[in-house]
Amino acid sequence: MRGHRRELVAGIDRLLCTSSEEDKVMDSGSWAEWASALLTGAGLAAAVYQLAAGRRDGQRAERRRIDEEQERRLAMARAVGVKVHWSRPDPVDKQQARAEFEVLNSSPYPISGVRVDLECDVPGNYQLVVGTILPGERVADRKTVPRTELAFSQLTYGVKVHFTDVYGNHWTRTPEYVAPQESAARIC
Repeated sequence: MRGHRRELVAGIDRLLCTSSEEDKVMDSGSWAEWASALLTGAGLAAAVYQLAAGRRDGQRAERRRIDEEQERRLAMARAVGVKVHWSRPDPVDKQQARAEFEVLNSSPYPISGVRVDLECDVPGNYQLVVGTILPGERVADRKTVPRTELAFSQLTYGVKVHFTDVYGNHWTRTPEYVAPQESAARIC
């Protein structure tokens, strides 16, 4: 009876305890399982890299598109030219100066809200509203304004053209530069 009891207790212990020495040893798997796991991991890493590279390429392409668009708009603004020539209408009267100016729109689109500012001795400058200039159109005019200083270096400067391009961008153009503006020129 005692022997049966020991065998019974040992059998119950085996049933209740599922771990054995064989279960504690981990199976390392075959070389095919290892190769499959490594290739799966490498494929996952390659997919993550491709996703990140695609995102970077998309961001670069978007930045390049925006830069090209800004450069195209700036080129259109540069296609608007202005020149001025100052002279004295009366050699005796040193209080007046005559400005002969010309604005040329050589861009393929019209410009609107055009205002020409001539430097003069009166605060606020002399302003002439032109309105809209069509592609290829020249607007030339001659105005006499109060201006006492007329240095040689200023004979071809002293004029600004404010306008809005076809995309709604606002610009200021002088004989030497073109610059974007926050708002349209006041023409009233």
